Amino acid sequence: MSYFSNFPITSIIRDANELTVVQARNILVRAKFSNYIKDNDSLFDDYLISDGEKPETLAHQVYGRADLHWIILLFNEMINPYYDWPLSQRELDSQLDYKYPGIAVYVSDTFVYSDGAKAELPILNTEPVLTESTTAIIGNTTVTALSYDPLFGKMVVTGYTNTGTPTTANDTISLTNSNGIKIKTKIIYTEENKTSLHHFEDKYGNWLDPRGRINPISGGDATERIKVYTSPLKSTIASIGEVSNYDYESFLNERKRNISLLKAKYVNSASKEFSDLFR
Repeated sequence: MSYFSNFPITSIIRDANELTVVQARNILVRAKFSNYIKDNDSLFDDYLISDGEKPETLAHQVYGRADLHWIILLFNEMINPYYDWPLSQRELDSQLDYKYPGIAVYVSDTFVYSDGAKAELPILNTEPVLTESTTAIIGNTTVTALSYDPLFGKMVVTGYTNTGTPTTANDTISLTNSNGIKIKTKIIYTEENKTSLHHFEDKYGNWLDPRGRINPISGGDATERIKVYTSPLKSTIASIGEVSNYDYESFLNERKRNISLLKAKYVNSASKEFSDLFR
């Protein structure tokens, strides 16, 4: 049975000027399994979705019919299979490339004016840094600066390929902000954006303040967590709880693999009740 084949028919106006009315399935109607059924573990089995497995292939494997994939989705309250169903590794890699393009450039918190009478002086606190994508310069390379997160001191750029610690202490990124003011700052560290820092967390999964201060094992002054991450001090800390964009997106994707499958012997009854519900 097709999922939408039993949805009620409704009248909709196709052309308001000509008052043309057509009949169509009302796909806005929603149904769900009751909590009583979902909480009764004798009616379902736990299942771990394997990499690349799709609802249709799983339905064919368990129920003998690919078109009953809607029962799996409905039982697990997956409204949009494109987002609620786990991605294959290839799909996840493509999503990461799309969502986290370019290079993450970690920069100094101090931006200065790059020309004019105030050249090399720190910019005013009210002066914006980056409010929309714009052209920027790193050394002799013209790049596109996409975003800037002051909490992490991270600017995302495309058109640049170098990663790691800058070759000189004077490597800078310069741009013109939304006020038309030319500004620049020093580059501290760069890495691929898709594997760059997403957040810090403790062993319980609680997110930590990037600007929280931690102490090196070897002693010394407490340093902001984000500054430890982008410096040689990182190797002196047992764990600073860094989680990359890749790790975070993989965690979210893996969490979707654990689902419940209505046992095959109850599928015909569920399908009939679903059909009767919309009569």
